[in-house]
Amino acid sequence: MIFAVSVPGRHESASAKPGPPNEPPKPVPPPPPRWHRWLLPVATVVTLGLLAWLYLLGGPAAESMSYSDFRDQGWRRPGQRGRRLPA
Repeated sequence: MIFAVSVPGRHESASAKPGPPNEPPKPVPPPPPRWHRWLLPVATVVTLGLLAWLYLLGGPAAESMSYSDFRDQGWRRPGQRGRRLPA
């Protein structure tokens, strides 16, 4: 059996009050434009095209050197063996 126990100095809360009146539902937003669905594929093709172009364009070949060559070179650019960069 469960008994109601009242604690001195406390009172029961008031009964629930009704909420605000119901508002009509908001209208559904219009669908996005048709060109939105092409954004990701076009961006992917452009990115892959740029990467392929840079790969085919190539760059300077990497210079193979030992650690002591690297250490002795200091802050010189590759191919500038005799002089240092200006400070």
